[in-house]
Amino acid sequence: MMVGLRWRGMIAIVALLAVVVSACGRSSGANNSGTTQLAVTTKAGTKPVDKVVWAVYRDVNSLDPIYAFDYPENTTDSLLYESLLRQGADGSVGPGLATLTYTNPTTLVFTLKSGVTFWDGNPLTTDDVVYSLNRNIDPALAGFYPAVFTRVQSIAATASNQVTITMKQADYWFPPEMASIPGMIVEKKFTQAQGSNYGTPAGKIMGTGAFKFQSFTPGVAVVIVRNDSYWNSAVKPLVREIDIKGAPNDASLTSALLTGGINGVYAQSLTTLDQLKGNKAVTLTYGPGWYTDAFIVSDLKGALGDVRVRQALSLALDRKGLIDAIYHGTALLPKWISNPGTFGYGKSVFQAAYNSSPDMTQDLAKAKQLITDAGATGKSITIGMSSEL
Repeated sequence: MMVGLRWRGMIAIVALLAVVVSACGRSSGANNSGTTQLAVTTKAGTKPVDKVVWAVYRDVNSLDPIYAFDYPENTTDSLLYESLLRQGADGSVGPGLATLTYTNPTTLVFTLKSGVTFWDGNPLTTDDVVYSLNRNIDPALAGFYPAVFTRVQSIAATASNQVTITMKQADYWFPPEMASIPGMIVEKKFTQAQGSNYGTPAGKIMGTGAFKFQSFTPGVAVVIVRNDSYWNSAVKPLVREIDIKGAPNDASLTSALLTGGINGVYAQSLTTLDQLKGNKAVTLTYGPGWYTDAFIVSDLKGALGDVRVRQALSLALDRKGLIDAIYHGTALLPKWISNPGTFGYGKSVFQAAYNSSPDMTQDLAKAKQLITDAGATGKSITIGMSSEL
């Protein structure tokens, strides 16, 4: 976690965003690995901090993990709840609330750690785990993660400290999901008592994390405080309170960072980045991002049905211009739809393949020729975009 003294704003720029388009780039011969000088994480704090105000790009909508699918909720929930497995800063997956073993490729056994307690002092049980995982696939709750459990046949407690998940077929993707939001555990009894209020401003929540819930006020902040009874004695947060606050636009965020009203933020892009650079009140840290900006061709009817038109569109894009204008240089020219920030294992293998792949570079002459060859001169396409652009 990145924190700072209240009077000193801090901002982490998530770099390595790539602007791509469906259908193939062309080689420029450049080597564009771009990750070696970036910070994977920040230095650990050494002094107690009473309160940190951390910005997210909008207000938090829910504190129920089954409805967390975006940065504001993910940021908040990751401080309050814990998953069965845990993802490291390098992308690796290891034990969390449980350790994972395999009886066979389709039988996953999660053995719960002893001594884990919720904020109310109640111990973590297999009932809590089975209940939490099943909430993801309960159609009455309409959570965001049923697709993660598509290949799950059953979830059952098979010992006092073990939960066994039987798969319909081997699923390489499922275990890492248990280190993310779908693997977060709530307390069954508490959650059932809250009913539909669970995770809303009208209700409360119950997790096992190093921080615990204090208040949820829409338009103001979600306030969480250090859990001084945290079950993992090896983890002792230095921050007493974290207020997670929505910052709806770059201007208000920048003003708050410079005046101390907000102490930190992870930002994909900021129109005011140049204003923050060099300001002694703010520390900028650049790190590898997991995001890729993609120009997606979703309808192959009309002109875009010809691959040459799609290739021409890709060749016509001024990706460097977009990077300079939108991200102030804090992004990479792409080679793949994924970028080096996502390489969590086998990094040397992926990096070598990435380095040897062609860049997606602009070539207007070739783009025009492809349009001519496709007989698409004078035809038009309709482009839709989100309000975030």
